[in-house]
Amino acid sequence: MKTSMITLAALLMTLTLGACGSTAVSGSQSLRVDTAVKIAKAVEANPDRAGAVLRENGMTADAYEDLMYDIAADPAMSAEFNSRMGG
Repeated sequence: MKTSMITLAALLMTLTLGACGSTAVSGSQSLRVDTAVKIAKAVEANPDRAGAVLRENGMTADAYEDLMYDIAADPAMSAEFNSRMGG
């Protein structure tokens, strides 16, 4: 789980640094960002529950990592994620 937390932190930093040139996100993209933000905020609030938070949201660590990479690769989704995370 420690590796997953480090990966999550690295992805959040990538999103923070990479959110440039944003445009509007589509409905399906918005839902994906909603899920990522919900999980990120819950894990940020209680890192010891990271595994439980993922399970409660129907995700594995690998699936969440894939989602975060998808968001980081899309400028609009990245900007939306940052905005919702307060960045």
